[in-house]
Amino acid sequence: MMCGWQIGQEGEEVADLWAAFNTLAWDGKLKPAPILFPKTLPYGAAVGMAHYADDGRDSIELKANMSRQEKADTLLHEMIHQYLFQTNQNPKHQGMPWCNELIRLTRLFWGKEIWAAPSKVAKQVQGSKDGKQIRKSVRIQPESPTGIPSASMADIACWPDSFGLHVPVDAILDGSFKTHTQKKVIKKKATPAKKRVRQITKPKTKRR
Repeated sequence: MMCGWQIGQEGEEVADLWAAFNTLAWDGKLKPAPILFPKTLPYGAAVGMAHYADDGRDSIELKANMSRQEKADTLLHEMIHQYLFQTNQNPKHQGMPWCNELIRLTRLFWGKEIWAAPSKVAKQVQGSKDGKQIRKSVRIQPESPTGIPSASMADIACWPDSFGLHVPVDAILDGSFKTHTQKKVIKKKATPAKKRVRQITKPKTKRR
């Protein structure tokens, strides 16, 4: 497919993983892109990068000499960037589209619920002076609607490994992997209450 001709069997496996992830996570909607294996990447400890050009050409880089598991986990991470690029959404870790994909894919692949929200600046009371509140600008991450604290921005930027999640490589490649679906809560129908007979009392006629 995209890169097998470059480095043989290892490249074929990564290409097969890309195709499987595309089907499982995005219904096959992503456009194929070259996958490259450089020995080094910028930004120090980076192990993967996704690139997108204005002319629509994108590519993924996975650092060479990583383990099979690391390549699979990093590939899924970079494919989220690719998906957001191709759908004209904010691809940065600090954006809500990225966080929404983490929440969705964690549920889809591992059946687990997490909450991730980008940080934002808010005013918080830091004390008082001369009877007036002292407010300072701080960065906060909103809780979920049900009160679950957000994962840290450091963990959000290094998903899935930072959450202790790892792609089931063999099951995905042999086709035996099944995604998790959100359980539907079936509400029990309330037992209809017995009709109450409403007694209507006619008002008494006033006599003049």
